[in-house]
Amino acid sequence: MNMRWWSLALLVVLVAACGAGVPAYASEEKTVVIAADEWSPYNGSEDGEKPGYGVEIARKVFKDAGYTVVYKVMPWDAAIEGTRAGDLDAVIGASSDEVPDFVFPGEEFGVSLMGFFVRADSKWTFEGFDSLKGRSLALIADYSYSEELDEYLGKNVGAVVLRVASGEDALGANIGKLKDGSVDIVVEDVNVFAEKTLAMGLRDAFRLAGKVPGGDAAVYVAFSPASAKAERSVVLARLFEEGMKKLRESGELRSILEKYGLEDWKKK
Repeated sequence: MNMRWWSLALLVVLVAACGAGVPAYASEEKTVVIAADEWSPYNGSEDGEKPGYGVEIARKVFKDAGYTVVYKVMPWDAAIEGTRAGDLDAVIGASSDEVPDFVFPGEEFGVSLMGFFVRADSKWTFEGFDSLKGRSLALIADYSYSEELDEYLGKNVGAVVLRVASGEDALGANIGKLKDGSVDIVVEDVNVFAEKTLAMGLRDAFRLAGKVPGGDAAVYVAFSPASAKAERSVVLARLFEEGMKKLRESGELRSILEKYGLEDWKKK
């Protein structure tokens, strides 16, 4: 779920190639199924009043294009594999580091900033990757937090104790481990961590102990690379890109973001 940078050159080529092909899908199934685990404020619960501003953006963009969005909450690894197989149309909240084979639109729907969180009474502060040695980190299965952190952990197996959670509320599980002292550090997006701990009544129980190097990046709705959906995914990616531009120009994007106490990341 933050986190990452990549090149969209391949997508540009694909979109250019399909160009005038959009109308050919006029008679196709008009339902777009997107999925992820809960990662509010980007994407939240399926049935809540605030499903996440990314979900609201997707629904508005595709509604204007004549589609209906079905949003499903499931473990992140299951959402990735289901989309890769073509059972789902897209994952929401992805980066290219996580799913480089997926089809990305030319417009992100937000920017994630990763941080290291500790208990409020902890004296630990991030002072470079080596300061993680001897500490236990709570992560979520199949998440990429930054290329630099991923590489460091891969090269220092055993020096840092990793506690990996999965499931629909993996973050809640990790926060519980931090609260009871089972782990020393939770790595998470700062907006996501703030909203989750507020919902759990634990906002003052933790503090931000440093930002993850290379952990700020755009997040996207990323579409299925399955061969059976390749052309459809390019079309959907293009529709999302065009829709995002229209939402920003009309002011509707600002209105959606304000519901979540956020501002347009491109106009700060």
